[in-house]
Amino acid sequence: MDYTVNVDPPGVTDPHVLYQYRLGLFHSLWATVYVTVDFLIGKLLKLPDADAHMITWGMMFGPKAKLLATLIKLSDHPNKQALMTALNIIRAGKRDVITHGYQLENEGGVAFLERSRSSQDFQTKLHEFTRDGFRDHVNGLVGASNSFFEASGAKAEDIQAFVDAAGSLAKKS
Repeated sequence: MDYTVNVDPPGVTDPHVLYQYRLGLFHSLWATVYVTVDFLIGKLLKLPDADAHMITWGMMFGPKAKLLATLIKLSDHPNKQALMTALNIIRAGKRDVITHGYQLENEGGVAFLERSRSSQDFQTKLHEFTRDGFRDHVNGLVGASNSFFEASGAKAEDIQAFVDAAGSLAKKS
C-alpha cells in the first residue's frame, strides 16, 4: 500500500522554504506518533491512562515501538495488519538522524550527518536526500502517520483525555 501523500503548500517554490516546511512537518508528525504510540500501549495493556503514562514516560522511542509491535502482534485489534505496516514505515523514518544529525542543505538537496552515540570510536554517516527525495520521505511518513492514527481507532477526544491524564498526573507529583 502506498502511504505517500502530497502535503507541500501550494504556490511555494523557494527550495529553502520548502525544506524548512517539510522539516517542520516531519517534527510535527512525530508529535502525533508519540502520543498515539503511548495511547495504544495503554489500551493494548488495558491500563487506565495515568498508568499508561507511568509506563511510557521516559522510554526512548525504539524500545517503546518494539513493545508496541509485540503488543499489536499478540492482540486481537481489528486493524493489527494496518497498524504494523504503518508502524514499520514510521520506525524506518530516520527520526534520530533527522532530529539529531547535523543538517547540511545545498542546491542539490539536504544531508544529515549522523554521529555515533554508542560506539567506542567516533563514527559518522552521511544520509543524503535530493530535494525531491526528502519531500517523498516526509510525505510517505505523513501518510503512514495518518494511517497509523486511523488504524488505531482512537478518536480526537480519546487522545485529549489521554493527554489530560498526563496533566492530572503531573499535578499530583
